[in-house]
Amino acid sequence: MRGYTGKMAEAGGDGQTVTSLLEHAEAKRRAGLLAEARAGYMEAARTAEAGGHPSSFVTAALGVGGIWVHEHRDVVARVAVDSVWQRARSLAPSGSVEEARLAVRQAA
Repeated sequence: MRGYTGKMAEAGGDGQTVTSLLEHAEAKRRAGLLAEARAGYMEAARTAEAGGHPSSFVTAALGVGGIWVHEHRDVVARVAVDSVWQRARSLAPSGSVEEARLAVRQAA
């Protein structure tokens, strides 16, 4: 069974920083500042991954995708986002809503 196990689940780090980054990115998204929100979610994803916070990494990865299916039209940006989604999907609990959402984003 997959989901929040292994090296990342065991790592330390500052969970409050990740939480703050996620809250800030979400506030930007709600305010309609989508480019800033995506950048904030990407920073939260990097911080969560480096700090060993898999559930926060999955949440941030979903936010990185934005609200439109093809928001990442640039090839380099699309590859970077796909990589984040792939890593997050491998960490999401098998059969979870998060795993399904990531799978749909990757397939689009």
